[in-house]
Amino acid sequence: MSSSLPDAADRLSAALDHVVRRQDGAGAERRCFGFDTLRLGLRVRTGGTLANLIDIFGRRDAAGAEPTAWLDIVEGPDPVLEGCLPEASGGDERVVSATQRHYGFWDPTYGGKLVYVDRLARRGFVWHRSPEALPSWETARPFLHAFKGLAPFTGLTPLHAAAVALGDGGLLIAGRGGAGKTSLALACVEAGWRYVADDFLLLRRSPSLRAVNLYRSARIRADMFEPLRRTMSASYALSTDSGEVKGEVDLGRLGACVIGDAEIGAIVVPRRGGAPRAALAPLRRSAVLRELAATTLAMLPGDAQATYDEIARSIEGVPCYAFDPGPTLAAAPAALAGLAAGTRVAAEA
Repeated sequence: MSSSLPDAADRLSAALDHVVRRQDGAGAERRCFGFDTLRLGLRVRTGGTLANLIDIFGRRDAAGAEPTAWLDIVEGPDPVLEGCLPEASGGDERVVSATQRHYGFWDPTYGGKLVYVDRLARRGFVWHRSPEALPSWETARPFLHAFKGLAPFTGLTPLHAAAVALGDGGLLIAGRGGAGKTSLALACVEAGWRYVADDFLLLRRSPSLRAVNLYRSARIRADMFEPLRRTMSASYALSTDSGEVKGEVDLGRLGACVIGDAEIGAIVVPRRGGAPRAALAPLRRSAVLRELAATTLAMLPGDAQATYDEIARSIEGVPCYAFDPGPTLAAAPAALAGLAAGTRVAAEA
């Protein structure tokens, strides 16, 4: 992945002006969503493919609120935006530029996606050149890189993690792809816990550690369809990623599911080790930091050191545990309830 968009800042700034005029002329629909400290105004053309993606945001439509940042969502051919793209370098190489003033990200796969945020103006756009080619993960977590661009002035760090809450206590679930974050989070949801995230969320460090809901989506592996049968009743499609079938779920369709944010009191990392029953064991914070940072930095490039440092500061003092759910997920929520209530687990003698 290239580390810069050469000589692109001026062209992207001009492109932003172009997008604003284009959206003004198209009569784009305006909506505002509240994400803790961020009130994000979205403009998208009514009837377009990308307009359908907005409803996957969690239940936090902030109609009537004054946005603190604006994002224009555009799709289809656009010669001006084409002129902002880096020279072809072959393959599927992503290109990123992150400075105090600008954030730019180009991904040529699946038709091409360009994200640009003017961090000082607090304005940006997301352009999908061929929206009909969107992969399933893009529809499940739309405009994610724009939140990355907006992060420096919101205090909200996009983080690859799951989170759930029981009452006032929340748990952050760390782990790389395939570790079992989604399965564990949704098992808790089926047991009556509040849903925050299964894949990506916004993390606020101050004044207290808080996981902020972004999306109401979940993506379930085929081997979890039966154990998570109730959640799968809210599935609206099947997708295939690198040969792996997944159920695409809209938790807004799950009547008993409460979606919201959570104050984080502990962090767990799923680690199956063949335990006969669900078991917790204290885990070094450095190991948890590696789990949280690895995929976050890989999927959301740019500002690497600042992002790593922010994650590290965020989890200081937070108790961390490895969690073996045992032979089934059924006992996992009860085994984690004490952590959500603030009970610390000591190492076994």
